[in-house]
Amino acid sequence: MSEIPIDIAIKALSFIKNNNAPLLVNDFINHDLTGDQIGDAFLREMKLALLDFMKKDGIVDADILTLSEAKIYGLTAYGIKLHDTFINLQSTRKAE
Repeated sequence: MSEIPIDIAIKALSFIKNNNAPLLVNDFINHDLTGDQIGDAFLREMKLALLDFMKKDGIVDADILTLSEAKIYGLTAYGIKLHDTFINLQSTRKAE
């Protein structure tokens, strides 16, 4: 079964949420989300843009992303709420 966008979003937000210490941006970029070599290689190219979007939208708390050794400090309250909403949507979809 191939991954769909909500599953990938949940995995990305969960990876950030479940890290207790600040996470290096490069660790987020290199973290595999799909388990598919080609899919993850493609996503690595897009993750900095995704992270920039999440920072600007108030989903994550992070350093200025252009800094070397930039860190992600975690999800904001809005990011946690969004993560929970995605999980609920995923559960509803699987129940159907």
